[in-house]
Amino acid sequence: MKEQLSKEKERLFTLQSQANEFSQRLFKKQRVNLNPREVELHQNFLRALREKEKRQKKRIQDLESDMEEKRQKLVRASQEKKTMEKLTEKAAAAWKKEESSKEQKAIDERACRQSRIQGGKMILHGAGVYHEKKNL
Repeated sequence: MKEQLSKEKERLFTLQSQANEFSQRLFKKQRVNLNPREVELHQNFLRALREKEKRQKKRIQDLESDMEEKRQKLVRASQEKKTMEKLTEKAAAAWKKEESSKEQKAIDERACRQSRIQGGKMILHGAGVYHEKKNL
């Protein structure tokens, strides 16, 4: 699309150059007393060039608008992607935390059952390790 815009701008520049060059030639010829019919033909041709120039400017404006619209869509899509990535990361972290919590609960339940099975008195040491307390 950028390439097309560049080509359209080149066409506009060419049209503007032609119109300016033709306008200068017409001005010089008018000094030499052209007949009215020739002047009219030259003016009509110059008007046609100016009309082409207007259409070309409109074409460029439309292309630039399309490009801006597509750029905005790309920005929005990029923002949505980042949002989805963050949500996915948060969901993964929440899932991992939940799984860790379930795992710890299962470990605690096993330790509790083990202590009931042994029937002895248990004491908790720092790292969650249970040992039987011996009566002396």
